[in-house]
Amino acid sequence: MRYFFAVTLIVGFSLQQFGCATAVTGTARDHTGSGLALYNTGDLKGAITEYRAALSLDPNYVDAHYNLGVALDDTGDRDAACTEYRAALSLDPNHVNAHYDLGVALTKNGDPAEAVIEFRTVLRLDPDHANARYNLGSALAQNGDREGAITEFRTVLRLNPNNVFAHTNLGVALEKSGNLEEAITEFRTALSLDPSHVNAHIGLGSALAKKGDILSARKELEEALVLLPDTPENQQTIRSIISLLGRL
Repeated sequence: MRYFFAVTLIVGFSLQQFGCATAVTGTARDHTGSGLALYNTGDLKGAITEYRAALSLDPNYVDAHYNLGVALDDTGDRDAACTEYRAALSLDPNHVNAHYDLGVALTKNGDPAEAVIEFRTVLRLDPDHANARYNLGSALAQNGDREGAITEFRTVLRLNPNNVFAHTNLGVALEKSGNLEEAITEFRTALSLDPSHVNAHIGLGSALAKKGDILSARKELEEALVLLPDTPENQQTIRSIISLLGRL
């Protein structure tokens, strides 16, 4: 979930009377509000332009840095997004949402160790931040701390027993730790909540194969192939499933 800190005021532009340049008028708050309005219509480019206009007027405007980071993040420019989140945090070290979104961006950028720091900071500031707890577990798992990940996912499930993603990721962490029986239980719980959860089918198939239940493993992996859309983004996963089936 995204959080924005801006007012939705109308921003005023004026063309210079002589020439084609556009004068930046209004306040940083005006431009940030206009940027948010554009963002909410899906105009990321326009939103980014407005947030940058705000920062040209007030380089220390926290909300403009944070919202610019969000918009850049949504364009896929995570490095630039991280720069803006950090700029916001340099001005407001207790900005929970900047810490959270920075953690998410760092995880996607392949820097789980730094992401762990950000998610732990979020939980220090807001102990009830469920998404930070879940993402901390994911970042710990990516960073090789399986026991830490297992602890966090179990905490998430104590708070929300119906979290399909936490059951699935807990299953993955348990499987990698060699605890196949508990892993299988978690994958099956996930599928009882969402029978179409592809990753739970894949995880269950993998765990069953390791346990030696080849027929059941094939069934789960074949079901995953049926459920997984044949898109360019999914080709690597599809190849991995087919490769695993070929080894059974």
